Amino acid sequence: VTNVRGGTVSVNGTAVTAANPFVAVADAEAGLLVFTPALDANDDAPPVGGFGFDVQASLTAADAGLGGSVVPVTLTVAPVNDDPTL
Repeated sequence: VTNVRGGTVSVNGTAVTAANPFVAVADAEAGLLVFTPALDANDDAPPVGGFGFDVQASLTAADAGLGGSVVPVTLTVAPVNDDPTL
């Protein structure tokens, strides 16, 4: 996972970063891959570049047919009302 736009990506609570960009398919399938949008950002007020991240199945085209192409993931973030604070 690279090029995160408009928020953060984590796996089981641990941030996915440039130093730790790898996500196991099993973790994603188990629902442990989470995108958290930036505070108060949504499709009504999107950040520059929108919301999403890039994924890549392998680092080379030689890995069991996975290919090395980068694929962008684009997300829609619906606005929600925040609870009032006093």
